[in-house]
Amino acid sequence: MKDVELGLWLAVLVLPGIAWVNGPSVSNDQWVVRCLVIATALLGAIGLRIRFWRQQRLILTQTATATMSGSEPLRRPESIASAPTISRAADDASSTELT
Repeated sequence: MKDVELGLWLAVLVLPGIAWVNGPSVSNDQWVVRCLVIATALLGAIGLRIRFWRQQRLILTQTATATMSGSEPLRRPESIASAPTISRAADDASSTELT
């Protein structure tokens, strides 16, 4: 969704320039469509920014509440926590055995 937000912000920046390059509107319909496209991109970008900001704030609030209340903080999903990892110590141990 962050890519969609980026695309909308880029559209907000580029569309006025495209309208300027294309020249003045030939009809009222063309002017209305241009304004609606720019307004839709702007409102979508602002809406997504507010949504992401609220989600981030909610996560930070939940984490702070969990740590302040003494309960366990939020954990990573089990699929990520149980993923195999390569430790640096294992690499060092195997390199010393070879020499």
